[in-house]
Amino acid sequence: IKDEVEQIVDYIRYAGKQTEKRLKKDIRSRVLEAYEITNNIYQNNKSSKNKQEISERIKEALRPIRYNKGRGYYFILNSQGVNQLMPISPELEQTSLLHNQDSQGNYFIKEMLEEVVSKNGEAFHKYHFKKPASPEKDSPKISFVKYFAPFDWYIGTGEYLDDVKEDIQQEVIARLDKIKLKNERYVFTGQWDGMIMTG
Repeated sequence: IKDEVEQIVDYIRYAGKQTEKRLKKDIRSRVLEAYEITNNIYQNNKSSKNKQEISERIKEALRPIRYNKGRGYYFILNSQGVNQLMPISPELEQTSLLHNQDSQGNYFIKEMLEEVVSKNGEAFHKYHFKKPASPEKDSPKISFVKYFAPFDWYIGTGEYLDDVKEDIQQEVIARLDKIKLKNERYVFTGQWDGMIMTG
């Protein structure tokens, strides 16, 4: 029994350590997809339409896309920090975000753009926000941004670490629920507050 429990604990620890790695892999993949959509629209229209028309087509193609249970979306900034696309807050479009600060006082947009420039056109950036659902908690967020030269755009997306951690936790619980041990034994897990999660 001890060996079986230790194997399960090792699996839980391993899954927990994958949070940031999984988040980064996911958001980078999403941005590369958005970049390909953007470049495809640009290449297919650059000889017949002006830049304004093409940019609007790109923004409207990216605007409705959601992922990760509706949490994920794309944003676009230009090199001056002016917001070109912000689906969850369209009122912020065409306004400068360069002097916006995160919950720790960092000028995260300015730092993000500088980081992309210093790393050959794409980079991850970590910052902090108080989420509307839990304003008492300072939540780390990671974004990935890639530069699109024809429009001087930075295309990006981001995700909160604790949201990904919760996704992984739910996957672990679902997997543990399916484990069947010998002699009709089963696995149960719980929290320190007494809440039973599996079993």
